[in-house]
Amino acid sequence: MQFVKENSPCGIVAVACSKELEEGIHGVRELGEVDGSELPIVVVPLTKDGCVDTEVDIGQALEVIALGCSLEPVKGRIK
Repeated sequence: MQFVKENSPCGIVAVACSKELEEGIHGVRELGEVDGSELPIVVVPLTKDGCVDTEVDIGQALEVIALGCSLEPVKGRIK
């Protein structure tokens, strides 16, 4: 929440386990509106969660990020 408060992002792509996603979304909603509108949050749940060796569908995460961002800076580095 500290980062969101200090940087006022235009949106959030949240990658986490279900419990953390729920808590994070709730926390951001409590911060209120940004510039008169609700801060958009897109979630990408982990495909394997736990305290170690978590996994995420990289393709899904990149697709979600690409909805609002250019992938040009990372092109060629993505496997």
